[in-house]
Amino acid sequence: MGANAVFRCFLGAFSLLTSLVAVPATAQLTVWLSPHDFGSIEVGQSSPVHWIRVENTSGSTLAITFVQSASSPFALVGTTCPTFPVTLQFLDECEFGFQFSPTSVGTFNQILDVGWQGGAGSSGTVQIDIAGEGVVPTLVVVPVSGTLDFGNVDVGQTSSALTFTLENGSTPDVDVSSIQHPAAPFAHVGGTCPVPPFTLTAIQACTLEYQFSPTVAGFQSDNLVVSANIPAGSVNLSVVGNGVSTAAPELSITPVLTDFGQVQVGLIAGPLNVLYENIGNADLTVSLMDSVNAPFFILSNGCGGPPFTLTPGNSCQISYTFAPATDGPATQVISIASNDPSPGGHAITLTGVAEHSLIDITPPLIDFLDVTVGQTVVLPMDVVNPGMTFDISIFGPTGLGPLPPEFDIQPGTCGSFPFILSPGNACQLLVSFTPSAVGPASHMNLLNHDASGGSGDYTFMGNGVGDQVFADRFQFP
Repeated sequence: MGANAVFRCFLGAFSLLTSLVAVPATAQLTVWLSPHDFGSIEVGQSSPVHWIRVENTSGSTLAITFVQSASSPFALVGTTCPTFPVTLQFLDECEFGFQFSPTSVGTFNQILDVGWQGGAGSSGTVQIDIAGEGVVPTLVVVPVSGTLDFGNVDVGQTSSALTFTLENGSTPDVDVSSIQHPAAPFAHVGGTCPVPPFTLTAIQACTLEYQFSPTVAGFQSDNLVVSANIPAGSVNLSVVGNGVSTAAPELSITPVLTDFGQVQVGLIAGPLNVLYENIGNADLTVSLMDSVNAPFFILSNGCGGPPFTLTPGNSCQISYTFAPATDGPATQVISIASNDPSPGGHAITLTGVAEHSLIDITPPLIDFLDVTVGQTVVLPMDVVNPGMTFDISIFGPTGLGPLPPEFDIQPGTCGSFPFILSPGNACQLLVSFTPSAVGPASHMNLLNHDASGGSGDYTFMGNGVGDQVFADRFQFP
């Protein structure tokens, strides 16, 4: 059971009790609810109709004789009561509908008298107490100064981003209809505010981020305008900054690390190009560069020095090579002196690793021993690439000239001449000895190859014998 119903039951019981004991009832009206608050209503808008109930809680019949008229910003806009005077039996009620329509900001309150008349000439008044607050959409901007000051920024550079925060500081929605951003050299670069139109509800906020990129020296400023449903119609904000001309050269080197990688001894790697560029706004003079030492070399020098000068925005190129004569890593740091005021100076690093390509012959000496004249004996000779980096090419078996007629080399498992051996691989050549006369024979030669390490030389030897000598070798006593 609701509180009103309980109260009404109490009043009914109380009235019955007083009638039984013959105590005269005092006429009374009760206003539900009073005081009554309409809350915050936007200026220029009207609240919903709020109904206030007046009830006869006296225990006897009485009449409502008048209700005091409400004045702006409140208005009585409806009632369930018939024309005054209105007779109400015990626990009868009627309602009055009020509306709050503020035309200015502020807190408003009115107390309206309701007159009544009971039996035996009794009469009186009760009050309807109504209140409300007129508010307007309020757009709060941070910083409160309404200005973003970028300070000093070098000409040709871009500042860090600064931020405006737009916040709804009121109960009504703030409807942002447009934002007029500042022009170059200022730029809107981000933030959380969407593209207008958009709405900020109570206490909601969003951000606008701007940067300053001066192209000329001097103080510069611009405005941005945020249009919204606020009383002023818009908020004017400003951005300011000072372009500073600090004429200075700036040396850019690309790349600062020139790596030739792994290079075979005896070969030349490159050229690799290094670009020297003046990205500053004053002439750059390179006065000194360390000499380039072997195994690194300058193939071409498009800079023409040092010393050499580059005007702003211009560049030149030097081409470097790597020609190692011995195994192992090689590195050279070349320091560069210039009028670039940047701390730390400049340098480039040339680096590379020199390795031999290798060839092994196994065995390097093949002895056929005694072979009958006119007979052929074939023995294997392995060719190995023991390296880990480079292929080797074998072009033929006779790097020092032709073989004598009694010796011969066939490619065997190597396929055919020329052939390539990749790192870690091997194949087998077939070497034959066919003596045409009695007596010793020998030959030294080398494989024709492009390996930079290992000789690839070999030696063959054998002895031509007649049939009887060969038979005597195997004769048993």
